[in-house]
Amino acid sequence: MKTSLVLISLALATAAMASTPSSPNPGSSGSQVAKKSKVTSPGPATILTRSENRPLAPDECALPLNGETMKTECCPHDKVERPRCVSPLEALLTEGAYAMPPSGSRDTGTCRPFEFWPTGGILHRDLFTSNYVDLDGSAAVQAFECTDFSYDGHKGNDTIVRSFSEQIAGVPIFAVADGVVLDANDGEDDQNTTWAGQAANYVVLEHPCGRVTKYWHLRKNSVEVATGDSVVKGEQIGLMGSSGISTWPHLHFQVEEDGTHVEPYMGACGPANSMWEDQPGVNYNNYISDAAFCVEDLATAPNLPWPQPRTGHFSADDETIYIWMLVHNLPANSTRDWTFIKPDGSIAATAGPFEFNNGTNWGTQYGQYWFDIDAIPGLANTLGTWRVQFRINGILKMDLPFDMVADRGDIWNRKPQPIGGWLVPAEPEAQNAIVANVSTNLLGDDKDYDMVKYRYMWYVNDVLVRDVTSAGQSDILARDKAESGDEVLCCIIPQDGKEYGDDWYCLDATVALAGDANGDLLVNIGDLLLVINMWGPCPDPFRPCGADLNEDLRVDVQDLLLVIGDWSRG
Repeated sequence: MKTSLVLISLALATAAMASTPSSPNPGSSGSQVAKKSKVTSPGPATILTRSENRPLAPDECALPLNGETMKTECCPHDKVERPRCVSPLEALLTEGAYAMPPSGSRDTGTCRPFEFWPTGGILHRDLFTSNYVDLDGSAAVQAFECTDFSYDGHKGNDTIVRSFSEQIAGVPIFAVADGVVLDANDGEDDQNTTWAGQAANYVVLEHPCGRVTKYWHLRKNSVEVATGDSVVKGEQIGLMGSSGISTWPHLHFQVEEDGTHVEPYMGACGPANSMWEDQPGVNYNNYISDAAFCVEDLATAPNLPWPQPRTGHFSADDETIYIWMLVHNLPANSTRDWTFIKPDGSIAATAGPFEFNNGTNWGTQYGQYWFDIDAIPGLANTLGTWRVQFRINGILKMDLPFDMVADRGDIWNRKPQPIGGWLVPAEPEAQNAIVANVSTNLLGDDKDYDMVKYRYMWYVNDVLVRDVTSAGQSDILARDKAESGDEVLCCIIPQDGKEYGDDWYCLDATVALAGDANGDLLVNIGDLLLVINMWGPCPDPFRPCGADLNEDLRVDVQDLLLVIGDWSRG
């Protein structure tokens, strides 16, 4: 693929941005540029004398600390007794919308599988699904895989981001399929943390087969569509927020058929057939999705989801080391413990184990902890890179570095770490939306623990068609932006709010010829014969078959026209 014009455009676009982080170096397609800018490091460990005349703690290996000071809270937007997050009045209004005469998008075809989760981000990394559809008709709760990952009467799937920081930066919401807007609302407050019957910002879509999808709790003034608009698969329709009955920024994604809510996931206690082309996996393992050090007093700081203070440095004159974290899937009766490691790799101190005091499994838990610097042997007077290891139930969950410097004037910003990525599908077809995913270290994407955003620049045949900065670790190119035979390039660069990373990471693909039924990269008599031989409904009523080029679950004249239109190309 030709990328020279694109890379020149990248350089010009970033250089021209005013009041933004410093301009990045453009990368080349499919790889990172080797050129790196050097960052001054604090150097080897150095012994300091504290400005105060306080005695230093004895430098003993693995000295047990007396304990941690902490405040912790569980289960934001999780399994507790509460009203439904879509108010009865809003539900009634939107149900009325699609009970009206057909809007013109409906046909008699079977619905196509969903290709992607309709949110910028990656499930079980920077996104976490806290609630699925409640499939139990009684007061009990049952999700599609026989877990309690829901609450009584819940009709959709709730997927949270890590904090309001991501919401403020922007996390796109996309139409999961082609359709028509049945209803939309905007202008409501969007940083709610309590359930008080508030109105939400939302979009309701009807799709060609009659299926309805709902997108709830969107950010104020972010809704990009209006009632009656047509949308295509992968088109951005809004941004994630916390409007309406919501305690955390998230998307409530609800699917309905024949006026009844349904679970799009298949499972042992759910539907027999999935609505997904490739059903997203569910991560039930315990993990930490976000964490940082800070110097601010967490005893008085607001809890998550409010933006949290962040740093990767402490000075010899600081008195307290503060740490906060966001933990998922915490098993019942869990414990935690800490290890502080010196720049030379030796253990300075340990603390714990301490009880979480959780008698049940916690889907999401956020905690804030702090330690007296003088209580950690050597920390107050040894410069260099220290590490804090944190274990849950004896299993290492994070190993975070921080730098000890002489004074706060020695603190410098470190650029975000290099990224990788991949496209889905890797070999797109004309009917696909294309997803660009970011590969990065979830807790180590920035050495200062700044929240990292990503700039996505999408090109089709060297023409820029989408340029967006998002806190989400994925972005989507809508289905109608690239056609049969087009060359697609997505270049991504991280930024921390102060600087861009050193390198672009670029991903490329060529959209397959729509009429290439047999996959040989040509359109000829072989494709024509395959269409004729498979004429009629596809054998599997839920999945397109080989010659079903437009994926309407039948091979007919529409597929024949695609072959004729692409004849001899390739």
